[in-house]
Amino acid sequence: MSVSVFRSLEEWEKKKTGIFTAVLPVQDAQKAAALHLIPEAIAHSCGNENVSKYESHEGFDFITIHVMDAGLISGNPRKLCIFFSKDYLLFFYSDSRLREQLLQILENGDTAADDLSRVLYRVFDRITHEDNLELEQFETAISSLEESLFSGRKKKNYITEIMSLRKKLLILRRHYERLVEILEELEDNENGLIAEKKLRYFHMISNRANRLLSSVTTLRDYIAQVREAYQAQEDYEQNSLMRFFTVVTTIFLPLTLVAGWYGMNLKMPEYHAKYAYPVVIIFCILVILVNIIIFKKKKWF
Repeated sequence: MSVSVFRSLEEWEKKKTGIFTAVLPVQDAQKAAALHLIPEAIAHSCGNENVSKYESHEGFDFITIHVMDAGLISGNPRKLCIFFSKDYLLFFYSDSRLREQLLQILENGDTAADDLSRVLYRVFDRITHEDNLELEQFETAISSLEESLFSGRKKKNYITEIMSLRKKLLILRRHYERLVEILEELEDNENGLIAEKKLRYFHMISNRANRLLSSVTTLRDYIAQVREAYQAQEDYEQNSLMRFFTVVTTIFLPLTLVAGWYGMNLKMPEYHAKYAYPVVIIFCILVILVNIIIFKKKKWF
């Protein structure tokens, strides 16, 4: 039996076919409840909650997930609520772009060969299959930071960019952790809504989500290493600066002693010597030269 696809509840009310799927705005959740398609509590949860989750109820599953894109990172994720029962599959979208994506998935597939679990699989497959490309962009951004660090072209907002990437990767890690949990719950198939031979499809998606989670963890380790390298570079530069000032202080310390010595209000015997002043000047120059030679040999500057 083929799966009918509806774009609105009005369209469904006119035909009311057997097995069907519908793509509806979140605002229509209450209307779906009024038509006894979904419970009132589920309609309320779909309209008000923003946490990705899986719920298994008597005779149906309810899923809330967020689709990965720039909105997920900025704090305005595209929410997708899914009501999955034996006879129909409802998708409640939060924005028009997600609606078009869902309709493209459903209408371009072979619905004659599909059942509802296969339709659900194709949706999960589509909304996750390009996530690797998104993660590659993160890897490129981190590599660019690392390259600028070791090439001496450090950016003024270097640490800000590192912290921003770490925050985004934390959001992604939580996203994939919840996605893995949802897919594992689907695999458990408590309501028996998925045929045994179709469970392998969800197992594939679950494995993909685990790989994506692993990639995010790797990227978090990578950015942590870059941050440590940045801190080490900062410490090295600070130590170099302190070493420079130490060398300068050491060079001029004997001269300070001489200046303090001759600055005392005492009658020194050498005051009356003919070459005392030139000798002191030569002595000071020799002190500076000897210190510079020693520090050069020790490669302190």
